[in-house]
Amino acid sequence: MIDCIKIHSLPVPPQLLLNNGLLTFTLSNIAITGEILDKPQIAYCQSMQFKIRGNYSGLKGSLHK
Repeated sequence: MIDCIKIHSLPVPPQLLLNNGLLTFTLSNIAITGEILDKPQIAYCQSMQFKIRGNYSGLKGSLHK
């Protein structure tokens, strides 16, 4: 088992992760005003954390057999 892997810049476009049906990203805007906040969008899938901020995507978690 490989624990605590961190990849700060995935070679995958963020739009491809956003369109993935297995990942549900949090919204980063205020519902009342529609103002977009400068926070990363985060999704979890099988103990892996996918993070998107701007044009960069990252991965964090543990890889299991």
